[in-house]
Amino acid sequence: MNVVPGSTNVSLFMRALVLTTGAALEGKIYSDFTLWYRRDGAKVAVVTKTLALLTTAHDDGGVKEIGDGWYRVDFPDAAFAAGVDRVLIGGTVDGGILHADPVDLNASVNITTESTIINSR
Repeated sequence: MNVVPGSTNVSLFMRALVLTTGAALEGKIYSDFTLWYRRDGAKVAVVTKTLALLTTAHDDGGVKEIGDGWYRVDFPDAAFAAGVDRVLIGGTVDGGILHADPVDLNASVNITTESTIINSR
């Protein structure tokens, strides 16, 4: 995924999967997630909270199920501030694994197809 450096109110889409089968992991709520981002330094925890609706305005740490194991996650602006080329997004979800794309901070419109499987709990 490509995000312009300095972007605000960025929502990412993460997929939760059952570790043993790879099936969509549905029915999770904000408290089932432990999320973080990492720029050039230490991991920064993202405090999660519930979003009322998918159309709710951006709210840092907000999590809302979309369906088929997909979740909208609202990240803080600091994750995408100018100054680095890439932001790693990660975390865990109770009962499964999270799948997320690395985020490149670049003003171009190129999109990476690389993806990462992140920790399981």
